[in-house]
Amino acid sequence: MSVKTLRIALVVLAFLLIAVPVVAGIGVGIYPGRIILDEPMRPWQTASRTLGVVNMGDSSGVFYMSTMCFGDQVELCPDAAWIEFVPQSFELAPRQTQLVTVRLTIAPKAKPGSYHCLLAAGTGNGIGVAVATRLYFEVKRKRL
Repeated sequence: MSVKTLRIALVVLAFLLIAVPVVAGIGVGIYPGRIILDEPMRPWQTASRTLGVVNMGDSSGVFYMSTMCFGDQVELCPDAAWIEFVPQSFELAPRQTQLVTVRLTIAPKAKPGSYHCLLAAGTGNGIGVAVATRLYFEVKRKRL
């Protein structure tokens, strides 16, 4: 583990220790922490991976899956229509885990390049409790 990663982990841990009493009953976790598709993808190609979403709180809740990108990111942002979540929404009891299949289908006219987005799970209850994992992949040109 790099020093930078350790520092980030300590800051997040400190925040959680301070924030937990304030938001008791609400919490969500996701694994794995990132998904990297090692093989370049081509238009029309599909890849599937599985995420685990965990209700870390002490009350039940409905969770929703979504995608998002950073406005200033270097990599290209995939269209949300390329990514399907099965299931897209679900209810979780406290400490319960839901496995979610993520299906990525590259659009026929996808621009070649490196892509990055966040795959997020959140409550959507106005409080905005959410967590995300990162998805990285590359799109190659169509074969002629």
